[in-house]
Amino acid sequence: MAFSQQGTGELIEPDFRKAEVTKILETTYPMIFGREVEFQRLEVEIENGTITDNVFNDYTPVKVGDTVFIGRGYNPETDSEGFFVREVERISSIFYIFIFFAIVYLAIAGKKGLRSLIALSISIAAVWFVLIPSIAQGADPLF
Repeated sequence: MAFSQQGTGELIEPDFRKAEVTKILETTYPMIFGREVEFQRLEVEIENGTITDNVFNDYTPVKVGDTVFIGRGYNPETDSEGFFVREVERISSIFYIFIFFAIVYLAIAGKKGLRSLIALSISIAAVWFVLIPSIAQGADPLF
C-alpha cells in the first residue's frame, strides 16, 4: 500500500515494522505542555531478527515482551532520527473481548443468538473475502 505525499503526487511506501520489545533501556518523565509524560528508549527485535536500540516510545508505556509497530521518525528535542512506537498490537485483547461478548450473547439469547452469530459471521466473511477484494480490483460495490 502506498500513500501520496501532499501536494506532490509522489507515492511513498509506509515504513512500519512489527517488533517485540526485548529490553527497556531508559525511562524518563519530561514535562510536555505542562504534563508529565512517560518517555521510553527501547531495544526491540524486528521480525527479520534485527535488534535495534534506537527506538523511542512516547505513545503508551510498554513492557518487555509486548509487540509493537514501529516506524521511522525524527525527534526534534534530541535532534536525532530513529524508530518510534506507532502502535501497540492489541489483537489478543480484541479476541478476548469478542469471546466474552459471544458468551454473554449466547447466555442471553440462546439458540436464536447462536443462529444470529452464525449469520453475522457469514456476513462479515462475505464482506471481507468477497466485497473488499472486488472493490480493490475496481468492481462497482453496488452492482
